[in-house]
Amino acid sequence: VFRVEFYLQNIIKYIINKFNESYLDEFTIESVSLEAGFTTKSGFYKSFKKLYQTTPSEYFNKLKSI
Repeated sequence: VFRVEFYLQNIIKYIINKFNESYLDEFTIESVSLEAGFTTKSGFYKSFKKLYQTTPSEYFNKLKSI
């Protein structure tokens, strides 16, 4: 289980880094999550919420407002 969570954390960090590079200005969160290795939108959202206690949309909207 630890290896899976570590792997998921790294994938989500990759997606967050893409956001910081303004990558999400051109692509959706879902398309970036598929590029990063998630096979479904729901799998990505579930994993993200488990790690960050918020949805990806809420998380990235908060970052945009800072």
